[in-house]
Amino acid sequence: MGILNITPDSFFDGGKYKNESEILGQVEKMLFEGATFIDVGAYSSRPGAKHISEKQELQRIVPVIELLIKKFPEIIISVDTFRSAIARETIDAGAAIINDISGGKMDDNMFKTVANLRVPYILMHMLGTPQNMQLNPVYKDVIQEIISFFAEQIFKLHQLEINDIIIDVGWVSFKHTYPVPNPPSRYTYIILLYVRLERDKCPVKCIPLFPPPPRSRSRSRSLSLSRSLSGPFYTSESRGGVERRQLELKGVEGGD
Repeated sequence: MGILNITPDSFFDGGKYKNESEILGQVEKMLFEGATFIDVGAYSSRPGAKHISEKQELQRIVPVIELLIKKFPEIIISVDTFRSAIARETIDAGAAIINDISGGKMDDNMFKTVANLRVPYILMHMLGTPQNMQLNPVYKDVIQEIISFFAEQIFKLHQLEINDIIIDVGWVSFKHTYPVPNPPSRYTYIILLYVRLERDKCPVKCIPLFPPPPRSRSRSRSLSLSRSLSGPFYTSESRGGVERRQLELKGVEGGD
């Protein structure tokens, strides 16, 4: 996944791409480095980010989707939005995947819209909104509650015959943000989620979509995790993600 945020204040690249030339240059770079698809976001989900209207989000994102499709006809675009109306308009404009940071919690029409559009859906967990998500988050058991959330939302999606689901498990700083004794590593957390989905017989492959750990220790852990989940390993960094995928394939072919 290559990330393109056309916002002034996003975590990853907010405010970096201010014109068509900069946008096309960055997307071309990510595709050249091996990105399978490009995730375009026009609403910042950074904690405390400014809320913008549906009209503003639409005005930001649709022209960019049209620009990318015109320049790169074979491109696959996912749209980072929690609004069903934005999902509908962007799919009509040529996008192919919906990436919902709220997991269907901020727009009651999102799941039905995705079902009608018949497109893949990326499911994520978030408590509250970007404006208040870290003001006073309350969990009794943050790990189990997030895992249960994913299981419950997947069940609802399956009820609507939505089966092309990617779980963006994300990663929160349990040690610093939530009072969790002996917080698990991100890898343990993902495997716990995977075990729960297996137990619930959810026919969905878990694909972690978080930035990789530091390069000095990323390769062996990425390979181990990818094998544990029996699936590919994607990151927000196109080049790094492709390198890890190649390493996984090399390891499998070599039998080590």
